[in-house]
Amino acid sequence: LAPRATARAFLRRAAAGAVAGGGAARGPFTAWDPFWVELRGSFILAFKEEMAPDSWTAETDHKLKHVASVGPATTVTHVNPGTKNEALKIKRRGDAAGGALHIRLGSGSPTDYDHWKTQIAGAAATEEPTLADFQVIAPIGKGAAGKVFLAEHRTTGATLALKVIDKDAS
Repeated sequence: LAPRATARAFLRRAAAGAVAGGGAARGPFTAWDPFWVELRGSFILAFKEEMAPDSWTAETDHKLKHVASVGPATTVTHVNPGTKNEALKIKRRGDAAGGALHIRLGSGSPTDYDHWKTQIAGAAATEEPTLADFQVIAPIGKGAAGKVFLAEHRTTGATLALKVIDKDAS
């Protein structure tokens, strides 16, 4: 998926160890840590260094440091506008108290904050994909926890790897 929004940004989690939207944190952070941030589909991806468009591959996956998901229960609030603590606060219903993810954009531009807020809200309003949204083309891998298939998204035509996890094995 092509990024809906990208930026140099600083991320902060309101409470150590809390994970926004059930996402998988690769190293919790509580200070304003610098990242290259992308909104792809319904996921906010944070990389330790800037990624060129469409350059994220299995070989560059080690650069991915944090993932947070957005969905219908996500709220986005622009907090402290015009101050040094200006940020977007992203919180999903059911997150632990104080578990919101804060994004402070490197540019600090009000237009950029509006763009990100609009894009996150748009991604959150998107229905979660189901298996029926994909045409399976061929199996490409198998592991202890499940199988990986080459698949095509029926609506967009995007080709991607679809991982099917056996819940009993995990």
